[in-house]
Amino acid sequence: LALLRRDGATEPRLVDAERDLAELEQMIDDVLATSRLEATGLPTRLADVDVGALLASLAERARHDPAVAGKTVHVDAGEPLTLTADEALLRRAVWNLVENAAKYGAPPLTLAAVRQGDRVLLSVSDEGPGIPAEARERVLDPFYRLDAARTPGRMAPAGVGLGLTFALRVAEVHGGTITVGAAGAGPQEHGCRVTISLPAGDTLG
Repeated sequence: LALLRRDGATEPRLVDAERDLAELEQMIDDVLATSRLEATGLPTRLADVDVGALLASLAERARHDPAVAGKTVHVDAGEPLTLTADEALLRRAVWNLVENAAKYGAPPLTLAAVRQGDRVLLSVSDEGPGIPAEARERVLDPFYRLDAARTPGRMAPAGVGLGLTFALRVAEVHGGTITVGAAGAGPQEHGCRVTISLPAGDTLG
């Protein structure tokens, strides 16, 4: 691609090809990283993570990253929170949730954190079509097609859900879990919220 001539006629096709290659590279990286987590277990680079600062940095990245394509992103960090975690893995896991919400949902996207007992809940919400209740566990499986779950009955971006699978593995090696639900309750649910639940502070063994 770098050697090809770029002009007004070829530029759109080259941009599409570059985007496809970037998605393929990310998919391969997610597969390898998930396999490493399954093989090695708990990460060794554990340190205190400032949750509010983490979410703020991801929101700032979203403002400039083509994957989010200028969609509005809010942060609701609430009270100051600290986690004991591998920050690089956690950052990548939450970013995968942001990318997923940007690709399949609708703005605004909201990054939030709250403490419940001895757990810290990190969530990414969007106001898109949501995921049917019967598909919410399946979207965490490797290679499950999110387009069918997110937008039943209408055209949607292709996807294989490896980002969610990777985020699940990151949560599990930290002694946590992931849940998928609606962003808003009421007579008719709307949107999607993916929540990573992790042990708070020094409760991680």
